[in-house]
This record gives sequence, structure tokens and C-alpha cells, in this order.
Amino acid sequence: MRVNQFLLIILIISVSFGQLSRIELFDGATLYLTDIILFFLILTSLFYFLVIRKRFLLPSLTLPILLFIIWDIISLLVNSGDLTKSQFFVSSLYLFRWIEYAFLYFIAFWLVKEDQRFSRVIFSFFILISLLLSVLGFFQLYFFPDFSFMVQYGWDPHQFRLLSTFFDPNFIGGFFVLSIALILGELFKKHKAAEDPFLFLSLLSIGIALVLTFSRSAYLALTVVVAFFTFFRSKKIFLVAMILGLGLAAGIPRIQQRITGAVQLDPSARARLVSWENTLEIARDNLLFGVGYNSFRYAQDRYEFVALEASGHSSAGSDSSLLLILATTGIPGLLIYFWILSKIFWDSVKKFMEDNLIGLVVAASLIALLAHSQFVNSLLYPWVLIWFWILVGISEAKEEVSTKS
Repeated sequence: MRVNQFLLIILIISVSFGQLSRIELFDGATLYLTDIILFFLILTSLFYFLVIRKRFLLPSLTLPILLFIIWDIISLLVNSGDLTKSQFFVSSLYLFRWIEYAFLYFIAFWLVKEDQRFSRVIFSFFILISLLLSVLGFFQLYFFPDFSFMVQYGWDPHQFRLLSTFFDPNFIGGFFVLSIALILGELFKKHKAAEDPFLFLSLLSIGIALVLTFSRSAYLALTVVVAFFTFFRSKKIFLVAMILGLGLAAGIPRIQQRITGAVQLDPSARARLVSWENTLEIARDNLLFGVGYNSFRYAQDRYEFVALEASGHSSAGSDSSLLLILATTGIPGLLIYFWILSKIFWDSVKKFMEDNLIGLVVAASLIALLAHSQFVNSLLYPWVLIWFWILVGISEAKEEVSTKS
């Protein structure tokens, strides 16, 4: 295994550390273990493909990704007058992180284009890490069911909810949904035995962990994935999901409470409405360039929505990823981002229509993630970006086609 392949696997493994690898720098800037590993992965990959191989292909999303980066730089420079030098630097780090993680799309594309079998290794580690995160979540729920003691460090006081190492039930729930989509895709592949113990053990453990997050946004995202696989692959999935869903809702009062709270607007739901309203107000005043990617934390302070000195870890984002992109990059930035997402979706549909199941996994994951990200900023969450960009890169590079079972 080459160095860049090895580093990509190490990067996937490092996701399991979650917030445990968080390093606080200054003025709200943070560094994760994944950031460091990815930096070296980019360097080794560029060296290998530019210096050693001296040839590489540019995947289809190159232009829209490049345009989004250029517009983000412009929007940040235009708004630099509203930021101190320190604030501008921190905002630039957020932009650098997005660029860094988007580079995974190119790396995954190049590596799998060169070695088709490497995608199997990546998928196996993705599922293995998701299984590990579910187990770590069970330990957290048993030993640290009340997270109120972490409020002093900027975290939400979640109680009796599975958080795992992400320290947040919504983000880890969304990550589990992506895992389930991948596992379902693997189960439906040709020659994949229905009795595969690793896949079924992983699906069971991750499914239970997902339920215990009591995350409504994760439940919604899972519904989207189930709907995709039901419609395109097997009606039995819907029947099994409906029986399990009704059984869990009837047997676990907390699920009933969470669902009722979404309709009757409990404090959590009302807080999201406030977040959407605040983000929309900022966006309306900055429709062309936005407030700069990602200086949203400082914009909230200027609008007196959230004071910097009183803000927690969530103040850098909004409870809607698309609204956050609109507020920070303006309408042009949002349109370019829609270009990226729409191309991913239609290319995935085309791949699936050619009978390649990874296209279905990507399409289902994208729509599920879009639904999930309207209630929590998961579309820009580092470890979701790792999963998503690698999956999209693999999907575009994959050449073999599976037949329907």
C-alpha cells in the first residue's frame, strides 16, 4: 500500500476520535487530528501524481468547486473591512478547511481510478469506523448519560442521548445514516451473501445507536434513505422499516416525545426557528457577497444575535447549511453550490440507471444529507465532509458495474 493510500485509511480511522482530538487555538479557531492528517495526505498525493506519475485526470466537479472557492475568497475579501485582522484570519482558516476537505474528492478519484480494488478497502474501513463509533456511543451513554457538565466548555447539555465522540446526537446521527446507506448498498451488490455477519452486525449496532440519538433530523434523513432503497431496490425494506419504526415509537416514550415536540415546537424546535430567522436576516442584508465565508460568528455578534464571549461551539454556523452558505457567500455562492450538488445528484442517478449501485448510495446519501442539514449544519461538518467527498470521488472513478439482484 502506497503512502497516500495508507494516509487516506488513517484519515478515515481518525474520524473515530471525533471531538476528543479537538485542539482549541485562538479566537474560536480549532484544529482536529483529521485536519493534520489530511494536510499531509494532500501533499503526498500531489507529489505522487504531479511529480512521480506526471499525469492525472480532472474529475467533472473541478470547475464548480474551483468557482466556489474563488467566490468564497472574493466574498471574504469584500467583507474584510468588517473584521479585525484576527477575525479575518480565523475566517480564512474555515475557508482553508473547506478547500482541504474538498480536495478529498480529487484524491479519492485519482486513487480509485488507478486502483479500482482500493474502493473495497475504503468501504470496509468506513463501515468499521461507523461500527466503532456506535460502540463508543454505547459506552458514552452508559458512563456519561448526562452531558450537562460539559456546558462550561461550550457544549449543549444533552441528557440520556447517544453522542459518541462527536459530542452531539444530531451530527453523529447523520453520520450513522450515511453509514446505513453504504451498508444497504453493499448488501444489495451481486454475490454479497445475505448472511454476511460483519455487515449485519454493523447494521444492527449502527441502527440501535441511531435510535438512541433521539435525533429527529437523523430520523428524517434515515426515512429518505429507506425511501430511496424501497423505491429502487426492494419494497421489503419499507415493510421492515415501518414495522420497526412503529414498534420503537410505541415502545420507547422518548421517541414519542421527540416526534410530538417537532409538531408542538418544543424548546429545541423553537431554537431552530430563531436560528433560521437570524440567518435569513443576515442573508437579506448581504445578498450579493454575503458576510464572508466563514465569518458568520462575527456577523451574529454584530447583529447582536449571539455575543462572542457567550457563544458556544455552534455559533460559527447556522441550523441550516444552505441558509449559512447564502448568508456567508450570497446568492452567487449559493447558486454555485447548488451547481455542485445538482451535478453530483444527476451523475449519481445516471450511474445507478447504468446499474451501478454506488450511484444509488450517493444519490440517497445526498438527499438525506440535504434534509438533515436543514436542521443542523451537517453539510459543512468536517467528518461528514470526509465521508461525502470520498464517496463522491469513488463514485465517479468506479468503472465496474453490478447487476441487479
